[in-house]
This record gives sequence, C-alpha cells and structure tokens, in this order.
Amino acid sequence: MGAGLAVVVGSGGIALSGATNAEVTPSQTVISPCRIMDTRSGASNVGPRSTPMGTGETYSIQVTGTNGDCSIPDGTSGVAMNVTIVGPGAAGFLTVFPGPTRPTASNLNYVAGQAPTPNLVQVALNASGQVSFFASGGPVHVIADVAGYTTAARLTSAQLAQNRWDRDLGKPASVGVGLFPTGVAFDGTYVWVANVGSDSVTRINPNTNSSVGSAIAVGDQPSGMAFDGTSMWVTNSGTDSVSRINATTGLVTGTFPVGDYPQGVVYDGTNIWIANRNSSTIVRVNPVSGVVTGTVAVGSAPRGVAFDGGTLWVANAGASSVSRVNPATATVIGSAIPVDDAPEFLAFDGELIWVTNSSVGTVTRIRATSAAVVGAPISVGSVDASPTGIAFDGSSIWVANSNDGTLTRVNATTGTVTGTIPAGTPSQVVFDGTSIWVTDTNSSRVRKFRTG
Repeated sequence: MGAGLAVVVGSGGIALSGATNAEVTPSQTVISPCRIMDTRSGASNVGPRSTPMGTGETYSIQVTGTNGDCSIPDGTSGVAMNVTIVGPGAAGFLTVFPGPTRPTASNLNYVAGQAPTPNLVQVALNASGQVSFFASGGPVHVIADVAGYTTAARLTSAQLAQNRWDRDLGKPASVGVGLFPTGVAFDGTYVWVANVGSDSVTRINPNTNSSVGSAIAVGDQPSGMAFDGTSMWVTNSGTDSVSRINATTGLVTGTFPVGDYPQGVVYDGTNIWIANRNSSTIVRVNPVSGVVTGTVAVGSAPRGVAFDGGTLWVANAGASSVSRVNPATATVIGSAIPVDDAPEFLAFDGELIWVTNSSVGTVTRIRATSAAVVGAPISVGSVDASPTGIAFDGSSIWVANSNDGTLTRVNATTGTVTGTIPAGTPSQVVFDGTSIWVTDTNSSRVRKFRTG
C-alpha cells in the first residue's frame, strides 16, 4: 500500500486518496497553504531565489525544516504542492520531482506570455528533504505553496504480509524497566533509561519495544543522561559521579567524580557538561579521560543543562533563572535570565530555548540569539502540575507534567497547547525520530507515544 495520491478538485482544493486503514497507511496531514518559494523579486519574493528559471534549468529547494513561510517536519516523505508559473518568455513545461533522476512526465505546460497558471502536484522528497524543479523553456518564474505533507508508512509491506502488528510504530507501547525511572536519552539506536531506584540503566530497542540485555549497574541514584557519539554518560546523584557506558557493548568504561549531587548532563560536541545541584556549579569533563577541566559558578541548584550549538543554557531551580555559559572559555555570559519559579529542564528547537517551571505549571520561551524572553509563560497543566522533562520533535514541544500525570504537546511555532494525554507519573521525555518516550516513575515503566 503506497502513499495516497493528490488530485485536483474544484478550484485549488486537494483530496488524498488511497487505502483507508489508519494502521498501515502513511500519516497524511493537510495544512493551511504556506508559500515556500516565489522566484519573483521585490516584495513578492519568498525563499533564497529572486530570478526566473532559465531554459533547461533544474533548481532544488529544501522542504523539511523552516523554509520560506513553511515549517515542514523532519521525516516527511512527500508534499502536496500547488505550483504556479508566472510570465513565461517561451513555451515549455515544468516538472517537479525528488531527484536525482528527472522523470519524462510534466506537471504543468505553458506557452509564451501565458497568464499565471497553477497546478497541484503530489511529489516525494529526496533523502535530504528536498524537491527539484525543471523548466524546459524560460525565463519563467515559479511559485510553490505547500498544502499538506505525508510521513513514512508505519509498516513495511513485508511486515504487513506477516501480520507484524507488534512492529506498528503507531501503536503505543509500555516497557518495563528498573525502579523509579527518571532520565531518558536516545543514541540513534537505543532508548536509554536511568533507574534511580535500582541504580541501573536499561537499554530499549525502539523498533521492538523491548529491553536489550541485562540492566547496566551504575552509581547511586542515576539521573541525567547524554550521548557523545560513542558513549552514554549517566550522572549518579547519590555518589557525586558520572558513569561512562560504551553505547555498543553496554559496558561501563569508567566512573569519575564531578561535583555535589550531579543531575543534568549535555554534550557540546567536544566536552561533557554536568550540573551539580548542591554546589550551584556546572563542570566541564573531558570525554576521553573523564577529568574535570573547568568549573563554572551559576545560579542556585542548577538542574537541567542544554546546548544550542554555541552556548550552554542552565536552569537554576533554586534561583528561578537561566544562566548562559560560553563552553570554550567556561565563563558565564551576561546576567541570569529571570523565569518562572523552579525551572527544571530545557529544550532547544533551533530558535528558542524552552524551560519547564516546575512550581507553577508553565513553560518559558527564550530566544537563543538575544536571550530575550518571548511572550508570556505558557500554561501546560494545573498550577501544581510540576512540569519537568521537555523535548522537541521537529515541530512540537512535549512536556511531562509529573503531578498532573499528563503529557502536553505545544506547537513550537505558535506556542499553543495542541493536546494533553495521560502518561502515568511522567518525569523526563525524549524523541527518537518517530516517537516520544516518557519515563513513568511510579510504575517503573517507560511509555512510548506516536507524535503524529
């Protein structure tokens, strides 16, 4: 069963046709049309190009991510796109295709001087999330508006033939782990869970929803986790240390002292950074030697730490503020940024830093480039919802409200809450590229939710 087909209906609407079994078809989302490209210059221009396409020219654009006026999620396999030609100087045709090989079919034919003419096409994206345009005759301007997108099928044809419903990515899962799971991380292959009550870490295969091997013994009260490309790092709050685990073998390759009650941990591409809650510091750790190479005083009781590609962000739970740190110099940048009461964890969406404020049931947004707070705090549950864990899935922010027993989804662009679902006693959250994984502390399980 393939992707649904887009056909022209009426004057610009679209219909998605194909199999209707929601368990096996791709996920199709119709959106308010957004302009991703307009090659005309001046006020009409959208996208990086402001000149017409020439005769025999092929031009490619990025579709996934934020481009033009559109934000299309990663993992999109195809889009419904309304394509318009404007002011053709010669007769020709336009072909829209994923590349690299151009098909012989055309999507829109035109003659010299033809009035602006649209046509709606359904086109797959290439592996990089791009689509290409070919103009046989030019010059001609091209406008492209995205009206919907399709994500990949949840079951392969082979899995469907074997009735492998256990492999359905859309089916929620619940996997038993150790006692009182808190931290959770993804290494590109496995989901990792820190079990604070059993001093261990569990690995989970997200494709089979099953644990891999035996639980891995680490230090006392494991909490935060981060992946450095080779190893998984686990903060042991009760023993003031961090454990390094080979992500392939699951073997502990070292345990190193770091500071008083370490919790949050992040990798900046060069070093490991750890937030020591009781000493109000973050420390820089060499990932090869495990040696602390820098210590930075931040606000009171730092809990979560995040990296935006250039700057470290630290949630100071005891000071109701967020600190910025230069990872190269190990120095604080500017003044602490006030947020709501008891900030716990942070997530970066490519533009904004999102901070959970555990004592007041809100999330604060901070623009990474300016360190300015954006808008009013967003309520994600009751006043005492106690939002803690937070993650970004490419389009939405997911927040674990531990006291409310819910998981809240927020549109990352608008800041609007778009859904709340029961999640046991959620603590922390991670995205594996397809699903959201949430540690359910009181049930000693981790729960999986499809993001679509």
